[in-house]
Amino acid sequence: ESRCICYPALPLFVLLKNMGSFHFFLLLLTFFSLFVHTSPSPIIQAAIDQGTKAYYNCTRNSTFAAYSSYRSNVKTLLDFLSSNSTNNARFYNTTVSSKDTVYGSFLCRIDTTPKHCQECVTQAAKLISSLCKNATEAIVWYQVCYVRYSDRRFFSTVEESPKLSFMNDKDYVGNVGRFNNIVWDMMNDLRSEAASASNKSADKSVNITDNQKAYGYVRCLPYLSGENCSWCLSDAIAEIPTGCCRGKSGGTIIYPSCGVRYELYQFHKAHIR
Repeated sequence: ESRCICYPALPLFVLLKNMGSFHFFLLLLTFFSLFVHTSPSPIIQAAIDQGTKAYYNCTRNSTFAAYSSYRSNVKTLLDFLSSNSTNNARFYNTTVSSKDTVYGSFLCRIDTTPKHCQECVTQAAKLISSLCKNATEAIVWYQVCYVRYSDRRFFSTVEESPKLSFMNDKDYVGNVGRFNNIVWDMMNDLRSEAASASNKSADKSVNITDNQKAYGYVRCLPYLSGENCSWCLSDAIAEIPTGCCRGKSGGTIIYPSCGVRYELYQFHKAHIR
């Protein structure tokens, strides 16, 4: 059974204020340093673990026994993901095949050190195993990484659910229509760039006024085709003016297969030009 918890638009520092298990990473989302200093919009198709503040979604719970072959395969798969995160990989997918096949993957932030990637994947694998004991498929998001498994082969398909969306609390001050058009054009330019890029990501800045810029970043899972990456990003970008973020000075949409963000400040300094 899916779990959905909806949150009011609180500033991020309120969400972080009482975090336990902080460790070396600020645990919140995934997609990866994209999503700092924004606030949840009313639609978040996930629950939040109060110990780590990681978001997670356990779907299609089944009645298989705790020691069924599928549960055993999930454990083996999560062990595979944890061990392969030590090989300087930023993303990895694998399959455990037997009577009940399970598919899984992890993805780390592209600016994360190998050590932090490995630690995050290991912790995420433990968390997803404990939170989603009877789930046929599950996903957990941290800021540094995400881990996912399913009985469906999802590696090259576009997955848009469960979804997380966040918005900056501040409304844009100025010509909102012009601002929305500039952001729309910027994000669609990034969509085209990411679809053809080897790492399936792109970033840029554009002038709003002589003294103001908008910054954007998009990313797809690296194993998506260019066509599927473009498709996923198109759907995510379309939610900016119609759903979460119209007239807001920043916003984020996160799907399992891709993510987009824009802001009026340079939030992704490692990559924004």
